[in-house]
Amino acid sequence: HLLLSWDDLDGDNKRYYYKIILCNADWTLSQLPEIEAIDGFSSDQVRDYKNSSRALMHYTHYSLSFPNDNIRLPKSGNYIIKIYTDDDEKNLVFTRRFMLVEPKMRVMAAQKVPAAGGRMRTFQELEFTVDYKGTSVRNPENEVKVAVLQNGRWDNAVTGVKPLFQKENQLIYNYQDVFTFPAGKEFRRLDLSSVRLLTEGVESLEQTDSSFEARTFLAAPLRNFAYEYLADANGKYVIKMFGSDAPEIDAEYVRVHFNLLLPFEVNGASVYVFGAMTNWKCAPQNKMHYNTLTHQYELILPLKQGFYGYQYAVVKDGDTQINTSHLEGDWYETENEYNILVYYRAFGERYDRLVCVQTINSTSK
Repeated sequence: HLLLSWDDLDGDNKRYYYKIILCNADWTLSQLPEIEAIDGFSSDQVRDYKNSSRALMHYTHYSLSFPNDNIRLPKSGNYIIKIYTDDDEKNLVFTRRFMLVEPKMRVMAAQKVPAAGGRMRTFQELEFTVDYKGTSVRNPENEVKVAVLQNGRWDNAVTGVKPLFQKENQLIYNYQDVFTFPAGKEFRRLDLSSVRLLTEGVESLEQTDSSFEARTFLAAPLRNFAYEYLADANGKYVIKMFGSDAPEIDAEYVRVHFNLLLPFEVNGASVYVFGAMTNWKCAPQNKMHYNTLTHQYELILPLKQGFYGYQYAVVKDGDTQINTSHLEGDWYETENEYNILVYYRAFGERYDRLVCVQTINSTSK
């Protein structure tokens, strides 16, 4: 089962609905009819909600567990779940991606040193073999698709690559400079589990009549600093409140002030706070603004109590590519997690089955 939960900061009770949609490997809508893709109802109302118990900011916590009695998912593959209000899909609130896997194939993967000399100390590269023994694959180049993700991100995923070699029951993806990713640095850490004590990453904390205000330590770009190991969760986060067994309704929302010191504004680009807490996106809500008086990029984000990993990212004007290298730098020793996804669509089938997910850590030998 999967659990999706969110907070409505209006603090009232709204009628939320959800709809689940099967997608192809490239996240376009599947051609499979809904009646075949979904067993039961593809949409329903969200009925599980609780009001915050003691938080300074009142909110309503909604949760949805699926599959459930009303909806079952008989197909593997990529899915999108849509959350909307008043039983009208036009009132879309947000969407999330998830995947279901049926293990039919195997992947043997390893990290290698990038062949390009200039990338040896700043990039990480993978090679892998897909073993489809036991699965009837007639035309591997067209029936099998792969995607490689770094730390669960889709914005820089490598997709659409055909196997370099084939041998009996195996597809070999042993390319040079194809499944290659900037190594990055370890994520910055922020501990908001307490609003009474100064915790990791928090320089100051105060309570007003209507909110908690936390200020992170003044940050500097790490691009020109040597690598330093720091155990992290690769940009993910978890909701956690010190002293509470029910942080979903007990936790406070904290207005977090992020500050990044730069002598000059980045020319022709915007700066963002970036990580799973921003859904791995650079959007207006997490865009920083440059203060010419303090020579700092500044942003206030309301975050629920918990543990967070984040980085500072840059996006050039008119572009969509997210770049963490410009401010954080890259170091080949950085610990990253890679997911290799294998999709399979047999001749005559109308959807992409997800038949293998293999995870490899860059520090594994």
